Amino acid sequence: MRRWLSATILSIFVVSPISAANAPITNTMSPEEVSQFVVIQHVTVKDHVVSGEIVNKSSNPVRNVEILIQYHWSWHDEKNPGGDAPGRAVHYRLKSEVEPSTSVPFVYVPESPLPMRKDGQFSYEVSLSGFTIVGSTPE
Repeated sequence: MRRWLSATILSIFVVSPISAANAPITNTMSPEEVSQFVVIQHVTVKDHVVSGEIVNKSSNPVRNVEILIQYHWSWHDEKNPGGDAPGRAVHYRLKSEVEPSTSVPFVYVPESPLPMRKDGQFSYEVSLSGFTIVGSTPE
């Protein structure tokens, strides 16, 4: 079973708890910058169920953590692929807020089962696609 963990450029929202009138600030960060605030670790995949842990490395609470889970399909015979590759991608939003310097586990179970086939195999890619930092603007 192949598995990739990748980083992408994310849009990060910063919400100040001081005033609800403050508009959210949107920052775009590189993967290196993002990893200073939030990371995914201990990712495992069993029977297409993806689990892992979101770690908040910042000094502020983090919410609305969105994870991109990609089920890549590879044909056994790439020179003669079939016409119905069953790969898919889903965005999974963590339901809980992650307090500063803590971690929260996650488990994603596909809403519809992935097919059991003999003409190829799935590989998995799990990455962050966004989150909101509550508090001051990250430096």
